[in-house]
Amino acid sequence: MQRILYIADPNMIHDLKWISFFSAQSNDYQVFMLVRKCHADLLGQANFAKIEAKYQLKILGIINDFSIRHFCKTMRQARQIRQYLSDNKIDIFHVMYAEPNSLWANIRLPAHILPILTTRGTDVLQTIPDFFEKKTIIARLAAFFYRRAFGRFAHITGTSTRQLQAVARLAPSTKANLLLVRTGIDVAALDAPPAATPPLNSNKKIIFFPRAMRPLYNHELALQACALLSPDLQAKYQLVFVNRDNPDTAYVAKIAAALEDQKMDFSFLPQLPPAQLFSLYRQAAAVVMCPLSDGTPVSALEAMAVSAPLILSPLAYDADLFAPDAVCILPDWQPQSLANAISNILLGTANIDSQKAARLARQLANRDTEMKKLANLYNSHL
Repeated sequence: MQRILYIADPNMIHDLKWISFFSAQSNDYQVFMLVRKCHADLLGQANFAKIEAKYQLKILGIINDFSIRHFCKTMRQARQIRQYLSDNKIDIFHVMYAEPNSLWANIRLPAHILPILTTRGTDVLQTIPDFFEKKTIIARLAAFFYRRAFGRFAHITGTSTRQLQAVARLAPSTKANLLLVRTGIDVAALDAPPAATPPLNSNKKIIFFPRAMRPLYNHELALQACALLSPDLQAKYQLVFVNRDNPDTAYVAKIAAALEDQKMDFSFLPQLPPAQLFSLYRQAAAVVMCPLSDGTPVSALEAMAVSAPLILSPLAYDADLFAPDAVCILPDWQPQSLANAISNILLGTANIDSQKAARLARQLANRDTEMKKLANLYNSHL
């Protein structure tokens, strides 16, 4: 039996689904987790036991982030992490998210432990490169420690090829094996009998915006584009947003106010369980997501897998999966371009094949298949 210690976010359902693939195989793996303090504060320690029971893992403790400014505190935290590794006889140390968690690879790890990093998108595409561009002392030190950390992992996986290219640029001397492992979709859950649709404020057909209420996901652009739709389309459709209960209350309030000011009917829902999200994908006349930075979003894959017409930002998505004839990728960041894309889908004139999108998502981003790639990395350490 291999013993795996993850640094991961217990608030992220996709992290937990990924980890539970291994924890469910109790004869082969025993799974442990360390939680960043900011994530523990958000979840509440009272909920740790529920997470442990549902996903068959053990949360060992809460850790502070690697800090350059408070280096003595960082060294104390490093000793504690090494103690967790030793006391629990860990074989594999798997770090989720390059920023900031990968910095813990700078600590001295026992030689028998296999260190693995998984990047998720914004971390290596946007946040970490900022440190390499700035000229402050702290930024230069951060860049040094990130480059050094990347060189200490045996394997680095990314959920898109663009992420792996970013790692290679940031740390060209790394000897880590770079491997594409997409988070993937739970095909069995998607194909389960549909759940009841959450109550909406209107019986009109829906344009669905499934991304979380964070500035990164750029809902302002979506609302600007919807204001440019023809009066006829505005009258026929309602907008559906989710994650009204996001802790970023200032951003939620901003989007809520903008929804009230626009002309279309809308429903602004709390975070929904996966089955209800799947139900909305299936009903959607169009699914729209226009984040400022992205990797291989599970929400996009889920929409594709049920043949929902999908519109994505003008970003460098993996072309094998997000083929230009299967989904609509915007040409630029102009509201009119997004309004045109939405109109074309609603009017049936878009040049995309949603059935092809479903085939690609199911063939190239099946969670079970992707997790078997990761299992091969783990088993290579036996």
